[in-house]
Amino acid sequence: MSAECPPMLALPVEVLEHIFSFLRLNDRKAASLVCHLWNELAFSRRFMGNVRLRLFDYSRQGSYLRKSSRQYRNLITEELTESITCFWELYVERLESFESGQYLYEDQLWDLLKRAPKLRQLSAESVVKTKTLNPEWSNLCFPAMNHLQEMRILSEFVPVTVVAMLHSLAPQLKSLCLAREVCTHIIDLQFPLVEVLELVGLYYKKQSIAKFLCGFKSLKEIYMKCSVLNSELDAITNTYPNITKLCLTTTNLNPNAFCFLERLKSLKTLSVLGKVDSRFILPCKPLKSVKQFTIEELSPGHLACDMKSLKQLLPNVIDLKITRLQNDACVLSSLRQNFSHLKRLSLNDNTHHDPESDLLENFKSLEELTLGKRTPSTYLISNKCLTRLKLVQFWLTKRMLRDILEVYPNLKYLELIDCMYDMQDIDYRWIPKFPSALTEKIQIVVTTEDPSINY
Repeated sequence: MSAECPPMLALPVEVLEHIFSFLRLNDRKAASLVCHLWNELAFSRRFMGNVRLRLFDYSRQGSYLRKSSRQYRNLITEELTESITCFWELYVERLESFESGQYLYEDQLWDLLKRAPKLRQLSAESVVKTKTLNPEWSNLCFPAMNHLQEMRILSEFVPVTVVAMLHSLAPQLKSLCLAREVCTHIIDLQFPLVEVLELVGLYYKKQSIAKFLCGFKSLKEIYMKCSVLNSELDAITNTYPNITKLCLTTTNLNPNAFCFLERLKSLKTLSVLGKVDSRFILPCKPLKSVKQFTIEELSPGHLACDMKSLKQLLPNVIDLKITRLQNDACVLSSLRQNFSHLKRLSLNDNTHHDPESDLLENFKSLEELTLGKRTPSTYLISNKCLTRLKLVQFWLTKRMLRDILEVYPNLKYLELIDCMYDMQDIDYRWIPKFPSALTEKIQIVVTTEDPSINY
């Protein structure tokens, strides 16, 4: 008697591929072990666009990758040594994104641009000068890179290659991230299509880059993760009144600088890095269009005044994130008095409370809550509106997880991010096997690393 073919193996290829489209990367990796056909389908071209391959040791990875049929198009490497460059031979012709976590030499950058015509995204923490300069670099003789749209170069020292590359590619880029120091070398350069601009780094000179900031025509999002001068914020808000996202650093801003934000009538998301107190925001008119607000730190000395001033400045915010708390009991108490209407709240800190605290009880409209580095029992206050809960770096037990599900009766989504488990009571492999009565009710996701990265 011949063995019957399992129903799943009898399905048409198109149906199987459609089924795999609903699986996360780790689940597709497990499915790929079933047979050769499933391996090909789980990592077909359709799915490889969101998969990134991390390169770390050619001697360990090289033999396997040369035999593999997976067509990787996105590469990440921490350090591009000579051995690592051997990987380019396998993927460079179809490469769509490349990220170097440490540095690239000028000749390596040139070689990448010359040999990867389909490259869309390029990221390098630093570009190191080479002793011998190629005359092609200074003459802007870069290969045609018609697909390159996103560039991230964080070199504080500016090799001729980077300047040449920016001059050559400026007309086509749509997303740009640079070290602030680079901007002083391309102050007159125009970027007509860039929609997302991010500037990072320290503030070395009192040289304004306001002129550079005015060289864009299509900006929608600006992230100033570096010291910002008043003249620069003035230029941004005056030139781009229709931007929807703005992130700025308060280090060198004076209290009057926030008044420039009144010009941004379409601003939806505002993020502030650095301390903020009422002196910055009291003179400002309300920013009624802002719905999402992220603040790094609130000054504990004037907390009540600051929170009330924030409420006056941002009357319609429904999504609030605070990344650093110095006195979290006072912060949450002021929050519930001024922002009890919040729908999404994210808090991140290392301090703890009395487990009997009811600091979240008054957020009656809260639908999504993200808590980082806290003891879960601290915040297990019943809330019938909450549907999404994310816990970051928590110490978890089975009892705590059951308590969470009991106090949030309408919870639909629970995500555990880099959490720690009492190995005598629970481990992460147990989570997906949660009692069926609970897993049918909510979706439980365990995240221990970037799910898009394939090792």
